[in-house]
Amino acid sequence: MHLQEVIRHSFRASSGSLFALDADKGVILIGPGEGDEIRAEASLVARAGSEAEAREMLERAKIEFFASENGPAVRSRVAAAERPGGGFWRRKGKIELTLSVTIPCRQDLQVENGAGEITVQAQITDVVFLGNALKIVARLPSGETLSARDPDVRRYASYV
Repeated sequence: MHLQEVIRHSFRASSGSLFALDADKGVILIGPGEGDEIRAEASLVARAGSEAEAREMLERAKIEFFASENGPAVRSRVAAAERPGGGFWRRKGKIELTLSVTIPCRQDLQVENGAGEITVQAQITDVVFLGNALKIVARLPSGETLSARDPDVRRYASYV
């Protein structure tokens, strides 16, 4: 049995502020937005042995949208809402989280993700091996450049 819940929220973006995203698990999708609004959507899917158990897991999962001192922020804490044990191929008792965010290109972004993957819609223009890390340079659809550093060069990573 599985249940899905979708939570949407929008923030007004202001120049010079920082948008912070802190997720303890799941997949993060980041794309460019238009205007001065940040849009966030959290999709939670709880898989459990019964509907009541799935509903209880969704109620314990925490998705917070708030204003921090540096700007708007989203924080998710869903791993603690899961049930130990697993079950059918270890999928029961689990919550799948997908956070989709569109941000204006002028907005600064800080992402912390405990597990899962982060996807940014961009075209990779350069990958530089720095010895102890990879530097990835990408061009956003707006034409602006994004630079990221991946310190774990041994980890398998795919860039789309």
